Amino acid sequence: FFIMRHPATSQNDYVRNFKMKKAAKLILEGNLSIAEISDQTGFGTQSHFSTAFKKYFGVSPKDYKEKWKAEQQQKNRTK
Repeated sequence: FFIMRHPATSQNDYVRNFKMKKAAKLILEGNLSIAEISDQTGFGTQSHFSTAFKKYFGVSPKDYKEKWKAEQQQKNRTK
């Protein structure tokens, strides 16, 4: 299959970005465990996934979800 990517982005960077964005979306949907998300995004182990996620987003998958929930609660309070 063919994937369109920005010419200045390496193939590895493109794949990593795609996987991380998909993982973030799955985390926020809340239907899957971190182990299931790790598997669905093609990481060999949950540990490898968590390390890569933290390197990419600056927070662990768990903290990412908690931070998002807190931001949503804050938005709901200010409406």
